[in-house]
Amino acid sequence: MRFPALKVLPLLLLFALMPGTRASAQGFMCDPAYENCRTPLLDLIKNETVGIDVAFWFMDDTRYASELIRRHQEGVPVRVLMDRRPWAQYGYTGTDVPVQMMADAGIPIREKTGASGILHFKMMLFAGQNVVEFSGANFSDAAFVPNTPYSNYVDEAIVFADEPSIVNSFKTRFDDVWTDVSTGSQSFANYANITGPLTRSYPTFAIDPELNFVPWQNFRSRSVSRYRAETVGIDAIMYRITDQSHTNEMIAAVGRGVPVRLIHEQLEYRNPGKLWNAWNVDRMYMAGVQVRNRGHLGLSHEKLTVLRGQTMAIIGSSNWTSASATSQHEHNLFTVRPWVYTWAADHFDRKWNNTGPAVESEPFAPLPPDTAVVKAPLDAAQSQPLSIVLKWYAGPWAHRYDVYFGESPASMTKIVDDQELGPSQNTNDHVTWSVTGLTEGTTYYWKVVSRTMADLERTSATWSFRTQGAPPAAGGDDVVLWAFRAPSAIGWDVENDATAAGGKRLTNPNLGAPKLTGALASPEQFFEMGFIAQAGVPYRIWIRGKAASNSWQNDSVFVQFSDSVTSSGAPQWRIGTTSATSVTIEDCVGCGLAGWGWNDNAVDAFGALVYFENTGAHTLRVQVREDGLMIDQIILSSNTFLTTAPGAPQSDGTIYAEQGSAPLDGNAPPTVSMTSPPADASYTAPAVIEIAASASDMDGVVAQVEFFANGTLLETDTTSPYSYTWNVSTPGSYTISARATDNQAATGTASRNVTVNAGSTLPGEEVVLYAANASTTVGWNVVPDATAAGDARLQNPNAGAPKLAAALASPDAYFDMVFDAVAGQPYHLWIRGTATGNSWANDSVFVQFDKSVTAAGAPAYRIGTTAAATVTIEDCVGCGLAGWGWNDNGFAGHGPDIYFADGGTQTIRVQVREDGLGIDQIILSPAMFLTNSPGMTKNDTTIYPAQQGGSGPPNTPPTVSLTAPNEGASFTAPAAVVIGADAADADGTVTGVDFYANGMLVGSDDSAPYSATWNVTIAGSYTLTAKATDNGGTATTSSGRTITVNPGDAVPGEETVLYASTATVRPGWNVVADATAAGEARLQNPDAGAAKLSAPLAAPVQYFEMTFDALAGRPYRVWLRGKATSNYWGNDSVFVQFDQSVTSSGTPTFRIGTTSAATVTIEDCIGCGLAGWGWNDNAMGAGVLGPAIYFANDGPQTIRIQVREDGLGIDQVVLSSTHYLNAAPGATRNDTTILSPTP
Repeated sequence: MRFPALKVLPLLLLFALMPGTRASAQGFMCDPAYENCRTPLLDLIKNETVGIDVAFWFMDDTRYASELIRRHQEGVPVRVLMDRRPWAQYGYTGTDVPVQMMADAGIPIREKTGASGILHFKMMLFAGQNVVEFSGANFSDAAFVPNTPYSNYVDEAIVFADEPSIVNSFKTRFDDVWTDVSTGSQSFANYANITGPLTRSYPTFAIDPELNFVPWQNFRSRSVSRYRAETVGIDAIMYRITDQSHTNEMIAAVGRGVPVRLIHEQLEYRNPGKLWNAWNVDRMYMAGVQVRNRGHLGLSHEKLTVLRGQTMAIIGSSNWTSASATSQHEHNLFTVRPWVYTWAADHFDRKWNNTGPAVESEPFAPLPPDTAVVKAPLDAAQSQPLSIVLKWYAGPWAHRYDVYFGESPASMTKIVDDQELGPSQNTNDHVTWSVTGLTEGTTYYWKVVSRTMADLERTSATWSFRTQGAPPAAGGDDVVLWAFRAPSAIGWDVENDATAAGGKRLTNPNLGAPKLTGALASPEQFFEMGFIAQAGVPYRIWIRGKAASNSWQNDSVFVQFSDSVTSSGAPQWRIGTTSATSVTIEDCVGCGLAGWGWNDNAVDAFGALVYFENTGAHTLRVQVREDGLMIDQIILSSNTFLTTAPGAPQSDGTIYAEQGSAPLDGNAPPTVSMTSPPADASYTAPAVIEIAASASDMDGVVAQVEFFANGTLLETDTTSPYSYTWNVSTPGSYTISARATDNQAATGTASRNVTVNAGSTLPGEEVVLYAANASTTVGWNVVPDATAAGDARLQNPNAGAPKLAAALASPDAYFDMVFDAVAGQPYHLWIRGTATGNSWANDSVFVQFDKSVTAAGAPAYRIGTTAAATVTIEDCVGCGLAGWGWNDNGFAGHGPDIYFADGGTQTIRVQVREDGLGIDQIILSPAMFLTNSPGMTKNDTTIYPAQQGGSGPPNTPPTVSLTAPNEGASFTAPAAVVIGADAADADGTVTGVDFYANGMLVGSDDSAPYSATWNVTIAGSYTLTAKATDNGGTATTSSGRTITVNPGDAVPGEETVLYASTATVRPGWNVVADATAAGEARLQNPDAGAAKLSAPLAAPVQYFEMTFDALAGRPYRVWLRGKATSNYWGNDSVFVQFDQSVTSSGTPTFRIGTTSAATVTIEDCIGCGLAGWGWNDNAMGAGVLGPAIYFANDGPQTIRIQVREDGLGIDQVVLSSTHYLNAAPGATRNDTTILSPTP
């Protein structure tokens, strides 16, 4: 169909009579907060006689469909573009009804079917009236008309335009989509009532330069360029914010002094389906972006940005999301047209300032995260490996974490300090942290502090686990029985339990039966075990049990023996009688139960001891008193636990090695011991390890011995001597174990640990590329990383973009590298990567080459095409990710080899498939790793020397050693420390040496002799190192040398150090004991939530004063060490005044009794953040120093510090003319520096 050109009704006349509206000859803005925007749209439909084009994400208001059907029935051509996913996939009930109405009426309809983004056009075009309506509003019942003006409505900004350039642009883009017959990711298909060829209805017009149509154009990049150009102010009303590119620019704008204000929809802030929304909003809030929430009933669905300095409004359908940037069909106007900009600016101001008849916005308050829930190892789990992955469900809102770990719950060490590991994006997505080097048979405790990007936190419970290896032994004559081994158990079930001894427990089902008042001579539910004990020796009986539901009605048993007697030799508690001793796990009435707990045969006291008539084997019987008890250990102690319990009465994690058991007319398990390899042996890959074990069975025969490495079965041997030869090429730590099984299926296990190290060199034809050395990088950043090859990884930022279905011929994010290879030879591709947040949604890339072919010589995986190999770091669905891991171009299997058409130089291109992956090494192996992985799939630490392939020798790393200063050298601050190093490279040249102090780069030199002068002003202990890099990109770090920098002596009149807690005049400030503060006390101003003062007061109510000596005419730098309540930027600043301060020219300034003052803010820049104690001077900005302080006269001076923002604690005030004139006395965050006070 083709629409003739005819304009029926001028837009200006259509709205001229609407109260409160602004219309122009170019268009009209409608605000559904108080205006009926539906009626003018329906009027446009009713008045159209030439043609109507409609596109929408969803429509549930049938009034639009009914009017469109009437126009269609009266002969007006109508075309509809839509997307069925709202009702088919997202659960928008009723959105299929208008579509079906129009389809049944014969209106031609096309739908978006491509996988790359939804149809997010929301527009109607009226060809005869030459008008287009567009916005971010769906055609819903609620979107265009307020329920109650100003109080209950959906925020939208709705554009009605009749400027030819705008209308014609929409005509062209609608025609482009209507006639699109492509089959790619942006494809459309016919939905209803289309039989003939698809034709354009309008001439093809140029697109108005102020319009931005996605996916033809990039909304994100155009927005970012406008943000960066803004110098006055940015205001935004934004429904959804998941693309950090917008967020980063808002933060950057605040950082350069441009105020940013945001009105946001609170339902999106904590929308679990869009969990990165909270991450972005919290980041902006902490960086100083002013944020408010919707304050009225309804929904804030608007997409509006106002750039004050450019008099520009950005308005349309795009949210701040990755999909809205490039893949969805969107329409946006970047305009300086006064009729749009003026409306937008006034519109925002009304909502922000609540100047309308009702409240439309309210203050934003960040919310805390969920409390972490343990996932692995389970609390109180046993026999865990010595290298373990801690795993917890964090919920969708936590992003940063502290992890505390140790052998005592009272003294755990923080092993993870505020690291951003990401949220749990679903219930099966868990945050992980790897811990290695654990000790055998040791119980460890850990907990997690979860934190949002707004620094709100929650602390988990404390969990525990015990590592593999023999449990601790009880006393030499004590008996320790593991209950699940009972050969005779009636009414008791063996159940797996990782927290129990041997990983199993004996459970009596909880059937709600009444408690027995006495033991039975012939019980129906009992178990028996054999043990060895001495006659006439007193034994204390202990049982470790766990009551069903931690209920006191499920926690007791009767215990009997085959030949127990009293101390005088009288029979008691004998099997087959009704005499028994009872064990109740709850140790007193009301004490409570929690998990495993130990108790003896008394409540709230020690019970009677048990004696035996004969020396040798005895039988113990445990029968039910109250059902529902679980038991894993029974101890009969004549020594160690005679007067003390083996463990805790609640939440116990204690497990002891079995000892003192005896057969009970049953099967004794086999014994097994490892004879090879040696314990803790070390090998170099590829290695051949001989594994051997001896095994025997006292009452039968050994049926088989199985050998395992890290739990993976290697071999089963059924004949003695039992052995296996293991060829291993993958470096790592391994627990090798042997499990013997006897002829009655009983088992015994032994194990040893070995380490397989990476070989020091690889054959010359191996290609090892360090990704951080890539020659071309687009959308990837080099990030320092001490765990990566060359101390750096190449990182693609995690912007939450959707996974690409196929490689791109012209990708937006990729990197290229070159290497040498031989034609016709198979190479296997391996990549070592680490996924952001250890998330499976951040772990894959496409890989292409310039000359790659199949084994038959056909081009494959070529750069510039959409064919590529795919490398996914997680090796199978559900395998999980943890830190660095290697994988090839196969998934849950070995991928195909790579061949090259020509020998010599090749180019590899790695492009993004899922964003958020970091890469450090790429290997193309024709031999060494053709069939074996170079390293582990998780928690890998393998780093190979970089080499370009070919037939030459591998690159030899450079050598480097420190020559100065001497180990243990001592300096006095401020000091100029000369650091020197010798460096050489056997097969090339040294390109540079970097010098580090406590891991921080302090200098570099690219020519011999290598040295750097480090000007250090902060006292402390420092470890100095040097890192040399050669022309092949391989780096070596020297061994460290430790030096000490001592604080300089304070010179009278030149250096002043005051302890704030000694101030004698301090109204509104309190001295608070604080072991971390100078003099173990700080001066604290309470946080009362008062508003920040815009200027100092001549007569303040809250201040403190101190005196000191200074010299006239000399510049001093003022420094304060402060700690803000809750590490909050709204509690971190004060005004500072003096009684005799002047400028450098002698003019009085910053004087007490005036409104002039220096301002000290502890947070050094917007978004820098606060953490504990921190130093700052009277300037704000990283590396920026404030104006120096001068004094009119020599001698005593008075300093006054008055409140600017309440809630600040101060412990030290420094006025320095030498030591700290140009450098801070300590760190801006987490500082521990305490200077000696000036006498």
